[in-house]
Amino acid sequence: MDKKTRNMLIITVAGFFIGTAEALIYYNLGESKQAGKKFSYKIPPKKELLQTATIVMITSVLTAAFTGGIEKVIEPDNQVGSFSGGYNNNRFLRENNILYQVIREGFNI
Repeated sequence: MDKKTRNMLIITVAGFFIGTAEALIYYNLGESKQAGKKFSYKIPPKKELLQTATIVMITSVLTAAFTGGIEKVIEPDNQVGSFSGGYNNNRFLRENNILYQVIREGFNI
């Protein structure tokens, strides 16, 4: 599996689990408030749970795709998501990167 696919999978899975947990917390906050009770935790009915999971999965995939796009803009020549290399190997810091040029010219480096 290449690094781009691996990173997209990691972001999607992590986003799905964190997003689902967050959605369930909001669901239970709303249910507790509507019932006028203290916060309690329960799993929503199957249909609502599947709808929530579907929405969270879609947003997780979109987040992963958006993240990949940002990485391409910031580090166009690096392998996406490599997280390797130091100062000298990082495309973000090289002179032919537009952001680097703007910072260098703006601060007269």
